[in-house]
Amino acid sequence: MDMRKIFLLAATALWLAGCSPDDGNGVPADELLAGTEWKYGTLSGDDRLYPEDNIGTVVVYDPVSEYFPDVEYTGGEVRKTWERTSDTVWVSDELYGATLSFDGRQCVFHEEYCKDFKVTREVSYAQTLTYVPRKYVSTIGPVLSLEVTSDAIVIYRMDPETGHSSGSVYRPLKDFQYTSVWTENEPADYGTVLLRQHTETFGYQRTDREVVLTGDGKKWVGTIDWDDWTVDFMQIVPEKKEMPTFSLK
Repeated sequence: MDMRKIFLLAATALWLAGCSPDDGNGVPADELLAGTEWKYGTLSGDDRLYPEDNIGTVVVYDPVSEYFPDVEYTGGEVRKTWERTSDTVWVSDELYGATLSFDGRQCVFHEEYCKDFKVTREVSYAQTLTYVPRKYVSTIGPVLSLEVTSDAIVIYRMDPETGHSSGSVYRPLKDFQYTSVWTENEPADYGTVLLRQHTETFGYQRTDREVVLTGDGKKWVGTIDWDDWTVDFMQIVPEKKEMPTFSLK
């Protein structure tokens, strides 16, 4: 069962028993709101999913692996040749989040303004491949063939009408070796920067679904919706101002 519903059932039991918890100062705490926290928006401490670049490994079309999958070679150790870290990039507009925490006869209002950022890292790798000298026939038939020599990988194409083959160098080699180079984008850092925050404390009183917050020359009037587990507030004093809708955490 949802913990919020368990909490509401427990509060209902208190009503039926005709008792109210005491906050230690002789002032009865509210049966429903005391000990609850309500949230709106995005806070700096939230677990976030940050947008990631989908570039990844640069994929290069390789006809050898497609048409000549049995070409034999050995791969040496993959070496990192260089890396470059990007500047910090903001990946969101300014985000707003707030909480209402009820405890005894007080309510603490906390609000934050923050932004998401990312830092990416571009890394280049290299690997030396050593090929085995041989002649290969393509998987699609004798029209295509391949030969590995000490200085090149040569692909031959046969003319079916004349039977003659013409070759072209697919990959230059040096002593049967070729160094493959590729670049990848890797996530370096993602996070949220807290730009500014504000906290203030109100006294509160609840009558049925209405909640009134007062303090520091301010007055907010709110309405609880127990079906959706939300509370909507309107600032009345010093001026009318609509506040966000908070949801029970």
